[in-house]
Amino acid sequence: MRNYAIVGFLLLIASLALYGFGGTQTDQIDAKRLRSMLVQMGYEIKDLDTDEGEEKYQVKVVSGGYDVFVAYEISKSKNYVWLTVLLGDAPAESSPKALAFLKETSKIQPSMFYVSANKLMLGLPVDNRGVTNAILRQRTDSIAENVGKTADLWSK
Repeated sequence: MRNYAIVGFLLLIASLALYGFGGTQTDQIDAKRLRSMLVQMGYEIKDLDTDEGEEKYQVKVVSGGYDVFVAYEISKSKNYVWLTVLLGDAPAESSPKALAFLKETSKIQPSMFYVSANKLMLGLPVDNRGVTNAILRQRTDSIAENVGKTADLWSK
């Protein structure tokens, strides 16, 4: 009888572990919730894209003397909320600036410089689990602060 109790207990633990690791991410936010959170935080929102599944929003944050326009979107996988800032034209690949951006990324991570459509961007992925207004505010402040910290690289 004792062996059955132990086996039953182990099966219960295993099933709970599988449910916890394989369950759906019910605490993920969607684009509608993301927009609502930005409104709750007091931001004036500009809709950059309103197509379903492509929603993208932008807010202005003042940081370090800069007006920083932070864009927000849910990744295609729904696993991340991306915060991005357009910094201007990308440097040439052979430019010493390209390596400088790569080196600077190691100092400001998890924010990162990247190039999209020949534009220099600063991005910050946020794990889309348990995102709260406080987390979103902290990440917004972080990317905006990194824009100011790195202005000597991208503003020239």
